[in-house]
Amino acid sequence: APLTTLRGSHHDSRLFRPPGASGKDGVEPPTDYAPVADMLTEVAARPSDIQTWTCRAGDALLIHPMTWHASLPQRSN
Repeated sequence: APLTTLRGSHHDSRLFRPPGASGKDGVEPPTDYAPVADMLTEVAARPSDIQTWTCRAGDALLIHPMTWHASLPQRSN
């Protein structure tokens, strides 16, 4: 599935807890994480800022570590 990013999202200092993430090895993430629903609302309000990156095997894509990113689940065998 192609990777999608939100243009300019790397300027946002909020951190979001990934859906379904639980504490690894019994360590819970910080409680000041923003709700993922806030991110989804902002993404929905800025459809023209969504970028789609279709890559082939062997391609590399470098993005800022704070860039909001997602992809659809892989459904192929």
